[in-house]
Amino acid sequence: MSDKVFSDSTFTATAERYVDSWNEFSTQNLHMKEVEDTSNTMDLGWMLGILDPVMKALVYIVIAILLILMVVVICRQRGWLSGLFSGRKRHFNDIPTATSTTINIFGHEYDHEIAVCLSNEQYDEAIRLTYLKTLYYLHRHNAVSWTESKTATEYYYEYKNVERRPMLHELTALYLVAVYADKSERPVSKADFDQALVLNQSITKQ
Repeated sequence: MSDKVFSDSTFTATAERYVDSWNEFSTQNLHMKEVEDTSNTMDLGWMLGILDPVMKALVYIVIAILLILMVVVICRQRGWLSGLFSGRKRHFNDIPTATSTTINIFGHEYDHEIAVCLSNEQYDEAIRLTYLKTLYYLHRHNAVSWTESKTATEYYYEYKNVERRPMLHELTALYLVAVYADKSERPVSKADFDQALVLNQSITKQ
């Protein structure tokens, strides 16, 4: 080979040509890199755009659930939900139904109050107190759970003692008759009270 091929001028020209090609290649790759990075940034922004409303929706859902739970707790404490979703029957077939029943089993001197009622021949009130006395006993022995909003029939369905449950059925019937029945059509007698007393003693016996 001739020295001309490897002359300084030829080498220099060739090197310059390679340098130009390299610069052009580098510029193109840098441009592609920038485009790629921009594309990745755009993808991330798109994902954040989707996640932002999703997170807001989750926050609203959590707040709504907490509000619902607070309402349920307040309603349960006030007894507004007592028996609301219960599948139990509301009445006896052979017992008059009560549209409003407020039963307070506390704050009574039962024996004394019953004796006063009997001396005045207030047999309906004596039966009412006898029923409350029975309910008070059952509540203290965890056989029923007293709340002010429950009705007499609800306590009957709550009572699970198979042997004594029919007795509570009869006593509840006497209680509802004594409190809600028309006294002109169905007067409450001493015999009714005696029956209520026997039922009370049978239910509360140890």
